[in-house]
Amino acid sequence: MEDANGLSGIILYERYIYLSILVGVIYPKIFPKNFLPTYIYMCFSEKASIISFSAGILGAILCISLGTITDKIIGYYFGFISFMQLIEYLLWRHQKCDDYNRTISLLGMILNNIQPIILGIIIFLVNPENKNKKWITLAMFLYLCVIIPYSAQFINNPNQCTLKNEKNKHLMWQWYLMDYTVFVYSVYLITVCLISILGFPKLKYGIYAAIVNVFTYTTSLYFYPQNVVGALWCYYSVFLPIIYYFTRILFLKNL
Repeated sequence: MEDANGLSGIILYERYIYLSILVGVIYPKIFPKNFLPTYIYMCFSEKASIISFSAGILGAILCISLGTITDKIIGYYFGFISFMQLIEYLLWRHQKCDDYNRTISLLGMILNNIQPIILGIIIFLVNPENKNKKWITLAMFLYLCVIIPYSAQFINNPNQCTLKNEKNKHLMWQWYLMDYTVFVYSVYLITVCLISILGFPKLKYGIYAAIVNVFTYTTSLYFYPQNVVGALWCYYSVFLPIIYYFTRILFLKNL
């Protein structure tokens, strides 16, 4: 029975990754920009952002409702990530470089940069029997040593606003354009992967989660300029939790 469940788990995550590729990469490339009304293009407007946020929260709740520790880790983590779409909604509504825009931009940077820490906290809360707490804590500490001084660049610059890039019509995240960005967000990705591998109840699921993280991050970098690297996450935050939910209930009811 354990072998059958293990095989089912592999099939589940393989299909999950394949569907992620389909939604995140192929879908936005196949359909032209005039295929749907402009207001529902992800990250292109305030309406798109609020729809993305609402769908992401719904998908996260569905994942949590499945009940296992793995489901809850994935659900709560995606739920937190979805709040970046709420930040985008607020910024789309206020495209003027002033104190309000800077404050929301700062909040967006904080929500983005603490995601590895939030993942670790979620694992501590929903998987208290985890035997790798010391290693997860160490990974979180080392990440904070990198991300805090990096983020200080943004905090100390009074001119950091988030406005639309007129060339590609996405919001420009200024915190991706500071010194040492490549190094810092490589550490970000490594930290998320390590925490996933160490924190999930089963090692193989943590490895699968790490693969999905690497895939989503690298495809975002590949298909979009660095200053709008989060644009593809407007698709991911909506579809990945929902894909996980339906893949889970259809192919692996006893995770």
